[in-house]
Order: sequence, then structure tokens, then C-alpha cells
Amino acid sequence: MVIDLSDVTPLLTWLLGPGWLDGALFRPVVISLALCLLLAGVIWAVAALRKGQGSTTRRGGAIIAGGLTAIMILVVAGAVSWAISAMNAAVAAKQAAGTGQPPAEPLLVSWVGNPLVQLLGSQWYQGALYQWLGVMFCAAGAMFLIGWLLTALRRGPVSAFVGAGQVAGDCALDLVRISPQRVGALALLAVKESIRRRVVVVLAVFVVILLFAGW
Repeated sequence: MVIDLSDVTPLLTWLLGPGWLDGALFRPVVISLALCLLLAGVIWAVAALRKGQGSTTRRGGAIIAGGLTAIMILVVAGAVSWAISAMNAAVAAKQAAGTGQPPAEPLLVSWVGNPLVQLLGSQWYQGALYQWLGVMFCAAGAMFLIGWLLTALRRGPVSAFVGAGQVAGDCALDLVRISPQRVGALALLAVKESIRRRVVVVLAVFVVILLFAGW
């Protein structure tokens, strides 16, 4: 069996989009500095959250809910602006193709699309990583809005707003307070139990089926 890899898309191109090499973010110095800052920020945030005790206060919930709402509004406004700009550009290109003249500038220049093209490269939106982030953001936003709406029907909009922020804060606290040692011990125990009950045989059979599936 011969596998043709000539049409396989490179991993980074599939992950970050076709024009990722043109993005300013992926220059060696910039990406190194960005990764260092991101890692330092994550370590500081995790350490600060792990020191705290209890759950999120009402004030903290209000701040979290306000921040999440502001982020969602900015993202939605940017997406709408970008969509309108893309539609105008497509209409201008179609009109220019009919008249034989070079396309004119779009009627609306997106305030978010152009900086993202410069930062992440052309056609960055085709990258699987950004599409996954978009899906996860939409799912999280939908859960936040649904939770707020259901709570608002019982407690009122203000209490629901603060409560939704408290739930989001508690989720973040639970996430950073997970003990890696306990997770590793539970995983090891599950592996040992699967070996004792011979469940791992099913996995071996499944792997063999996958190996010979293309024959």
C-alpha cells in the first residue's frame, strides 16, 4: 500500500492558515516574546488563583460578567464589521470584473480585519486553530447568555448578571485548583484496572483493525 503525501497540507498551514508566514506575529523575535509573556501571565494567574480560598464574591462576579460581556460585544462588532467589509469588497470586485477596471476600495474598511491580516497573515481565518477558537467562543458565549436568561426569569436581570459572573469565576477557580498528582494517580489506577480486567485487549484489537483498514 502506497500513501501519496504530495497533496497533504503542511501542519502549520492547516493550523494557522495559508498565509501565516506573512503575519508579523510569527516572526522569530515577536513570537518568542509573545510566548514568554503568555507563559508568564498564565503562571502568575494560576499562582494567584490557587492562593485564594472559597468561591467568587459578588463583586468579583460582577467584574467578570462585565468583562465577558464587553469582550463578546467587541468580538461580535468586529465580526459584523469584517463581514460587511468582505461583502463590499466582493461586490466591488464583481463590478470591476464587469467593467474591466481595477476594483475600487471597499465602502467600509474593517477596523478588525486589516490589523488581523497584518498580525496573523492573509487568509488566517482558514486556519483550523482560529476556527476552533471561534467555535469555542461561540459555545461559551451561548452558554453564558442562556444561563443569564434562565436565571433572569427567576431572580431578575441584575442578580442573574452577577450570578453568571460568579459561576464563570468558580469554573476558572476549579480549573486552576486541579491537582496534577491526583489526576495522574487516578489515570494510573484506571490503566491498572483496565489491564486487570483485560479491557486493554479491546484497544489492541481496535488498533489492529485501524492498521489494516486501508488494505
